Amino acid sequence: MATLRKRLLKGGYAYVIDFRYQGERHVISTGTDDKKLAAQVLSEINQKIIRGIFRLEDYEQKDIRLSAFIQEYFGRVVGSKKPSTLAGERIYSKKLLRIIGDQFLGAIDGRVADHWKMKLLQQVSPATYNIELRVLKMLFNKAVEYGYMKSNPFKKLKKMRVEERRLYLYSSELKVLFDKLQDNIQRSTNRARQSLHYRFKLLCEVLLGTGMRREEALSLVPEQVDFQRNVIVVERAKSKKVREIPMTRRVREILLELKPEMFRGLSGVTASHKFRCAADAVGLKHMKLHSLRHTFATMLIAMGYDIKVVKELLGHEDIRITEMYAKAAGNVLQQAMESFGNFQESGYILVTRRDVQAVETKKLPKMSARNRT
Repeated sequence: MATLRKRLLKGGYAYVIDFRYQGERHVISTGTDDKKLAAQVLSEINQKIIRGIFRLEDYEQKDIRLSAFIQEYFGRVVGSKKPSTLAGERIYSKKLLRIIGDQFLGAIDGRVADHWKMKLLQQVSPATYNIELRVLKMLFNKAVEYGYMKSNPFKKLKKMRVEERRLYLYSSELKVLFDKLQDNIQRSTNRARQSLHYRFKLLCEVLLGTGMRREEALSLVPEQVDFQRNVIVVERAKSKKVREIPMTRRVREILLELKPEMFRGLSGVTASHKFRCAADAVGLKHMKLHSLRHTFATMLIAMGYDIKVVKELLGHEDIRITEMYAKAAGNVLQQAMESFGNFQESGYILVTRRDVQAVETKKLPKMSARNRT
C-alpha cells in the first residue's frame, strides 16, 4: 500500500507518495505541502490500486496539480496580457477547480472535460459556456506547451449553438433611449448627480458617433484629439494598433466642451451600469453599452459603406469580426435605418457620408456648412 512522507525542497517541502506497483517501487510528488490535500491524493491512489484501475502514467507524466499549474501560468503571463483579460481567466480557472477538483494534470482527460461541461451548463448560458471553453482550451494548450500534458482534453469539446440576438438599436429605440438620458439629467436635483448624468449622455453620443469601445472613450486625453485635422487618434485600441476616427460635428462639439477633463471621473463599471438602468427603464433589457458600437457599425453597413471601411473605423484586426455586422438580412437592415433621418434631425447625429469617405480617400473632412447638416 502507498504511504505518505515529506520531501525537502528549496524553500520548503512537499509531500510525496511512496508505493510499490507491479513489483517496482515508485515515489511521486503530490505537488503540495498541505497534508490534508496530500492525504486525499494518497487515498485516491490506494483506492485505485485496490480496484485495479490505477494508471501510473496519470501520475508519472507530470506530478503537478491543477492549482500549481494555474499559479505557474499566471506567473508566466502577467504583464503580457491586459489586467481585465487576466481577471476573467482567473475567475474561470477558479471555477474549473471547484468543478473538477485539484487533480493531477495527467489525470484530466476527456471524461473530466465532459463532466466540467455538464456541470457548467447547469450554471451558465451557452454563450457564457463558449467564452469559458475558449479560455480553458487556451489554458490547457499552455499545459501541453509547458510539457505537462501530451494533449489538450478540452480540444474536442465544441461550442454550443447560441440563439442570435439583435445587438444594435433601431433609430426609434435610440430616440427613446436618449430621451430617457435627457430626462435623467432634468430630474436630478443634486448638482453633482446632474453633472454625472450629463457627462454620461455625452459619452453615449460619442460612442454612437465614433464606434469606439468603452475604455477607448473613457481613457481619452486631449492629446488624442486633433481638432486641426478633425480626427480622434485611438492609441490604446484592443489590437494595440493606432487608428484615426474622423469626428462628426456633434462629436467635435462634445470633445471641445469636455476638454481638458474629457470623461475623467466616469468609470467603466459606472457607465455600463447607468446604461443598463436606462435601457431597462425604456424596455430595452437585452441592450448594453457596447450596443452603441454595434449600432454604429450596423448603420454604416446598412448605408452601403464597404466593410473594409467599417473594419478600419472599428479597429478590428480580423475582418471576420466585422463581417458579423453584415450577416443581418436586408429587410432587418432596412428596419435599422427606418426614420434615421428624423433621428439625425432631432440632434443625435451619427457619422455623415463625407466623414466616412475621408477614411476611404485618406482626405480630411472639411467642416463646411453643407457638411454640418
